[in-house]
Amino acid sequence: METGTRHTFITKAKTCNMDEYILKLIVGHSIEDITEKVHTHRTIEQLKAEMDKITK
Repeated sequence: METGTRHTFITKAKTCNMDEYILKLIVGHSIEDITEKVHTHRTIEQLKAEMDKITK
């Protein structure tokens, strides 16, 4: 993903209140919170639902 495109995507995602953990998963950022990283799992449906927030 090009840097400008990446920044635009992240900006739009945050404006739409995308789940922070899912946003980090999508863009490949590291997840420092041990609870989120190890003990929390997201489904494909949850990822899709968060992505849908951007298109609304």
